[in-house]
Amino acid sequence: MESLSFVRKMGLFSKIAFMVLAMLTIAIGVTTVLSIRQQTKTIETALIEKNKILSIHLASSAKNAFWSLNWFFVERQLQEVARSENVIFLQITKANGEVYLASGDKEFGENVLAPESVRPERQIVKDVIYTKTGEINKLIITPIEIGDERWSLTMALSLKQIKEAKEHILKVNIIWAGIIFLLGVSVSFLFAREMTRPIKQLVEGTKEIGRGNLDYRIKIKGLDELGNLADSFNNMAEDLKKTTTSRDQLAKEIEERKQAEKALRESEERFRDISYSMADWIWEVDKDGKYTFASESAKEILGYDSEELIGKTPFELMPEDEAKRKREAFKIIASEKKPIIDLENWNLT
Repeated sequence: MESLSFVRKMGLFSKIAFMVLAMLTIAIGVTTVLSIRQQTKTIETALIEKNKILSIHLASSAKNAFWSLNWFFVERQLQEVARSENVIFLQITKANGEVYLASGDKEFGENVLAPESVRPERQIVKDVIYTKTGEINKLIITPIEIGDERWSLTMALSLKQIKEAKEHILKVNIIWAGIIFLLGVSVSFLFAREMTRPIKQLVEGTKEIGRGNLDYRIKIKGLDELGNLADSFNNMAEDLKKTTTSRDQLAKEIEERKQAEKALRESEERFRDISYSMADWIWEVDKDGKYTFASESAKEILGYDSEELIGKTPFELMPEDEAKRKREAFKIIASEKKPIIDLENWNLT
């Protein structure tokens, strides 16, 4: 659980680099083990096959020596082969188990050969422990047909050369693994940086947008998912800017309208205050000639309350002929949007 918590706390850069390095380490470890095993197996197989052929050659020489009585030549061959680095011991054994010729480490030959190995029907290869060193070695037992009898040639092979080759291969593989690992570290950090850089830009972009910087844009070019994400972010920022601009403009217009309405109300209030303090009758009509405002003086001048006049026209208060003439004059003034000056009329009270 603690390891999972630690992984969760790691940054994205560290997670990517860690995963790449972990996979690289596993890959290097597996390939190194397989490579060493395969190369060691190849060397061991080659060594065994080489000495199997040599054993067959020595067995053939022993068979020929039996008929020609030239055992000195065979003995010399055994001595030369036994002096090689890989051969520990050589012996030719009769069918009854008696050792006819031997060369090399004679201690190795004691109590090593099993009775059934003295007269094999075919060439065999088996593992055997060298009692002197405790190391595992190989025995190659090759049958020799001497008349009606079946003798055998036993060759004991040391695997020391294979062990040394294995150690050398291990050192070489470790060196190459170290080089590859160092290169992998560099590549993993570059890869992690390239992967996290766009994401960091996106994070920074969201912070800038949150601060109100709607002009901030992410400069990521590419056709992959990160490039598409950057394009989507930039489009979102552009749409948000347009929406915010429209909202701000609307808010500004609303505020201006409120200010205008406030100024108008204040102007109307001042107008009413002035009109109420004056003895003259002050009135206001719309384009249809209907009263929209009438001061309190209307009561004294016309005998009507100001509220009674709102919605009526001056022509309703005139004699019919007078109303007809004044209505035509009013239409001309209203159509030309001129102020009403010196327009006198008679009113019914």
